[in-house]
Amino acid sequence: MQHLGIIISAMNMFKPTAAKTVREYIDSIEEPRKSEIIALDKFIREAASDLKPHFASNMLGYRSFHYKTRSGREGDWPVLALAS
Repeated sequence: MQHLGIIISAMNMFKPTAAKTVREYIDSIEEPRKSEIIALDKFIREAASDLKPHFASNMLGYRSFHYKTRSGREGDWPVLALAS
């Protein structure tokens, strides 16, 4: 079980950021990850041009959908997302 905590910490993809826009988010990422995110963003925009990019929950989101859980919780979440 001790190893599980390490894995979860290493997988925390929702790092806090002050970014408010897609451009600010990308600009805040350090290399080499920044180049990878730029390439993936370009690929997604070309392959799925109907998925409008936006900044959501400290990640790049592409289009969104509204959800409601059985417990009554509601929200909007990206159809596709990239987190760094």
